[in-house]
Amino acid sequence: MISKNDQKNLMMLARVTLEEFVKRGQLPSVESLGIPLSTVLQEPCGAFVTLYLIQGTEKMLRGCIGTIRPVQPLYQAIIQNTVAAAARDPRFSRVREEELSDIALEINILTLPKKIASYEQIQLGRDGIIFHLGNAQSVFLPSVPLTFHWDLRQTLSQLALKAGFPATAWEAAEAWFEIFESEMMQEKN
Repeated sequence: MISKNDQKNLMMLARVTLEEFVKRGQLPSVESLGIPLSTVLQEPCGAFVTLYLIQGTEKMLRGCIGTIRPVQPLYQAIIQNTVAAAARDPRFSRVREEELSDIALEINILTLPKKIASYEQIQLGRDGIIFHLGNAQSVFLPSVPLTFHWDLRQTLSQLALKAGFPATAWEAAEAWFEIFESEMMQEKN
C-alpha cells in the first residue's frame, strides 16, 4: 500500500513533469518540487502512467507507457513513464500544450509479476496479465478487461492480437502468462 501522502506526491510529480515537458521540453527535479522522497518512492518498482483526454463526459485514452519490472526507483519510473506516455506512445501523436488542461493522469504501481501454471488462475479485475509467446509479449493492466467488459477468453484474445498474433494464439502450447496486481491512483478531474 502506498500512503495517501506518497500518492499525492506521485500525482504532483507526474502532473508537473507532464506540464514542464510539454511546455518547455524539460524535466523538473524532485528537489525543485520539494517532494520528500520516502523510502517507498526510492524503492525500485514497476509503474505505468496513463493519460486520458477528457472532453465533456468522454474519457479517451491519450497515452499509456510503463515498466513492468522494477528497474528504477518509483519516483524515476513515474517521471520517465509520464514523458513516454506524452511523447512516445506509438498509437498517439505527442501531447500538445493546448491539451494539458483536458488531460487527467492515472498511475498504476505494480507488484512483481509471477508466472502462473494456467490462464485459468487469472482473476479479471484483480490481476494484470502479461502474455508471452516466442519473443513477443503484451500486457494489460487489471482495469482493461473491466473497461471493455471482456470475459477471460476475450481478454486473452485481445492480448494475443496486441502482441501481433491471431486471436487464438493464447491457446498455443508454448504460450504462457504472468500476473501482477496494481495499486491505481487517479487525478481528480
